[in-house]
Amino acid sequence: MHKREIPYQPGAMLYEVILGCLRARGISFTDWCDGHDFNQNTVRNAMFGQSRGPRGREQLDMIIQHAGPEFVARAYADRIRRHVAEVDAAMKARGWK
Repeated sequence: MHKREIPYQPGAMLYEVILGCLRARGISFTDWCDGHDFNQNTVRNAMFGQSRGPRGREQLDMIIQHAGPEFVARAYADRIRRHVAEVDAAMKARGWK
């Protein structure tokens, strides 16, 4: 299995990015899971960091590969940058920075 080189932080942002990348390729999350005989909850748990064992890591790696690893990496980085900007703006608005 391909080893992830990007240190993704599991959670809502990674989940949204992966699903968006799959949709952009014309693949639904349900269809992808069904096509690989994976339980949707198990794969979702892997994306949210709730399943970090070998099977969860394998499923996360597989879905990233099918979603397009470069596409996922770029979209994830863009999403993280937007989030940082939102947090910075909120902190400045409160006079915290």
